[in-house]
Amino acid sequence: MKSRSSLAYSGKDLPLDLAELPLSWHAHLPLDLVWDGGAAVETCLALMEKIAFLGAERAVLHPPAAPAPLSAKDTEKRLTAFATAWKGAGRDPGHILLENTVEQDLTGLAPCIESCGFQVCLDLGHMLAGGRKTLTEFLPLAARAGMVHLNSTAPSGRHGPLTDLDGPGRELGRALTRAVPRSAVLMLECFAWAEIEASLPLVREWLSGGAAE
Repeated sequence: MKSRSSLAYSGKDLPLDLAELPLSWHAHLPLDLVWDGGAAVETCLALMEKIAFLGAERAVLHPPAAPAPLSAKDTEKRLTAFATAWKGAGRDPGHILLENTVEQDLTGLAPCIESCGFQVCLDLGHMLAGGRKTLTEFLPLAARAGMVHLNSTAPSGRHGPLTDLDGPGRELGRALTRAVPRSAVLMLECFAWAEIEASLPLVREWLSGGAAE
């Protein structure tokens, strides 16, 4: 997901009849945002205007990244500036779902996220790829979760089906789906329909407490 190509989307990429489908929509904002000088929020606002016809208000956002790791102070500064500009444009910071990544798991940013008014999108695969096996450190974030990405992220970065998870991975998935608010969207972030179908029984098991069929 690149900023330039996303901004270049036309009616061919986003046909108007998409709005007629019985679906709800959200955006996943670009991964190459320029965080200095307000460029990041300007790009994101332009993209949200582009998909306004779909009724999309919420957007998943990766935290600030740079060639070298950002300090916590620099990250917080950029997020605070983004929230201020987003609100200044008449948009609700609560519609921004900040996603944990392998490089930035968000656990040290919970106070900043709360003060900015953001929600979060917790990605199971990113937790596991970052070496996390328990939910304990993520519980303050889970309370603010508006979405969960369910997948089994491989070291290569590929998002696979939940059936690829080992025992600890499945237990973390179970704990995560039960810790977030009931209003949170559970999204199977797999990119092949067969993988989504294979993953669904595990999600049902996690939610029901029973055994997968």
